[in-house]
Amino acid sequence: MPTITVSPGVLSLLSTARTSDGSVGFLFTGDLNQMAKQEEFLRKRGFRVQRNGVYPGVCTDEEFKNALKAIWEAEVEGWWHYMEKYVKYKICTEEAFRKALDAYCERLQNTRR
Repeated sequence: MPTITVSPGVLSLLSTARTSDGSVGFLFTGDLNQMAKQEEFLRKRGFRVQRNGVYPGVCTDEEFKNALKAIWEAEVEGWWHYMEKYVKYKICTEEAFRKALDAYCERLQNTRR
């Protein structure tokens, strides 16, 4: 089976796509379970989540920023996929992200003992 390599620049282009109505969609990432949990979480909080294939997303940059902030604050499954976006939107610093990720990993280890 052939291997497909995607450079980071192309990957970032893929994270913004057009929805079926032609508006720009800001898409969330993760495995299917994580994306489903993020979508459910956001819908319950009143976000207008749409889909582009299997990827949940929102239509505007402002909605995306607010959705990311909500995911960060609640540590919704898959929240760790968005460090660069958290920093870009000033939701947290890289240092705060790393501290939160370390704490999260430590909690996971403690629950597995």
